[in-house]
Amino acid sequence: MNAEPKHARKEDLDRLLSPQLFKAIGDPNRIAILRDLSKRCAPLTVGQIAEGLPVDVSVVSRHLALLRDAEILIARKEGKEVRYSLNSRNLIGTLRAIADAFEACCPEECVMGDETNAQPKGSRIRKSKGSSR
Repeated sequence: MNAEPKHARKEDLDRLLSPQLFKAIGDPNRIAILRDLSKRCAPLTVGQIAEGLPVDVSVVSRHLALLRDAEILIARKEGKEVRYSLNSRNLIGTLRAIADAFEACCPEECVMGDETNAQPKGSRIRKSKGSSR
């Protein structure tokens, strides 16, 4: 049994669920930047990153600043250029801590399994337009 008080775990979750983090990873262009940096596994300049995106270099620069401020990227100045790399250790640690905090504070009963398809009275599950049945 975990001796840590439940309210302390809730505070951990409140701290970890940073709007800045989710804003940073919630944009398709920023996701593309993260995917590109993780595939190449090397620090890249703004220009190199911009090559793979359908937006202007100045927009890419703003995306990179937001990711850097959220501590998802590391920026290192090399001469006149800034090279960006994925701060994977921090990102993995943060995402793992979020998962651990949810697991610690939320009972398994919060998860609706296959055996419990009951819904509150009057609620409906919406089907997407493309789904059949």
